[in-house]
Amino acid sequence: MEITPINIHNDNDKLNKKIPNYEKAVKDFFTNIETGDLYDYTDYVLNFLKTTDSKESKMIEYLSSHCNSQNQVILGAIYLEMDEAKKAFQEFKKAAEMNNPHGQYFLGHCYEIGIGIAEDDETSVYWKKKAANQGIPAACYFLGYHYEQGEGVRVNKRTAFILFRKAFESGYSAASLELAMTYDEGAGTLQNTHKAIYWYRKSIKDGDVNAYDYLRDLLRGVP
Repeated sequence: MEITPINIHNDNDKLNKKIPNYEKAVKDFFTNIETGDLYDYTDYVLNFLKTTDSKESKMIEYLSSHCNSQNQVILGAIYLEMDEAKKAFQEFKKAAEMNNPHGQYFLGHCYEIGIGIAEDDETSVYWKKKAANQGIPAACYFLGYHYEQGEGVRVNKRTAFILFRKAFESGYSAASLELAMTYDEGAGTLQNTHKAIYWYRKSIKDGDVNAYDYLRDLLRGVP
């Protein structure tokens, strides 16, 4: 079956009748994938299941019989929450190979930390690049980390800086701390204390407690 927005909507509509608020949950889930933390949005799936009358088995049965790349990403997240790492990996792989950007991002993460597969930084970078090129902010952020640390790719501070900036501009607020540190250290961009202070304060406002310590240390050296 050809995967189209209409087909996906029809699938969601059918499952929405079985599980209340399913379509809204799907929308929120994919928003969380793009701009949130891995554990935030896998927790979201688990919490959604707990707040409905459904069991994981009901959702798994339906999603497995209505295959499209979106459903495979959701299946993968459910398996991840169930500690079924190999099954999660297989679902993300299927979605990624169908050019689903969320599947590509998840698959890159699997290769990064060894979820259902051996760790492989180079392959992680490969899939995160694909996801980043399709506009997933979280993929831009973690790809930037690879370039910053030289994991699976040669160190390139400038590329890391560009990716962190792109991630923040696309909605990944956690990138504000990385931007602050690049300006603080002059890594990948010109050292700029005023911009470093600006980004540390923005990071603090966004709730990153680590930014307090970095800002305090920086201000100690400011005349």
